[in-house]
Amino acid sequence: MRGKVTRLMDFGASSSWATPEGLLHVSNMAHKRVEKAGDLVAVGQERRSDPEIQSGGKRIGLGLKQLQEVPGERDACATRRSSRAAAGSRA
Repeated sequence: MRGKVTRLMDFGASSSWATPEGLLHVSNMAHKRVEKAGDLVAVGQERRSDPEIQSGGKRIGLGLKQLQEVPGERDACATRRSSRAAAGSRA
């Protein structure tokens, strides 16, 4: 879902894709540590995010990292596949 960043705060950013605004917390911005929301988003910027209804439908949490590949996951999968292939060729 796409939304426009409307405010930056110490702990995250708000996005106006719906009413009420959704909160994009810094812990849901990336798989690495994010110090300030402004490091990854800017007011007025349109971003795609993953919405999650919270507090009985009264709050909307947003996430960017849920749309990103987990670092190292592709490499780990490839390593497991090549290990299995090598083991199968020895049989």
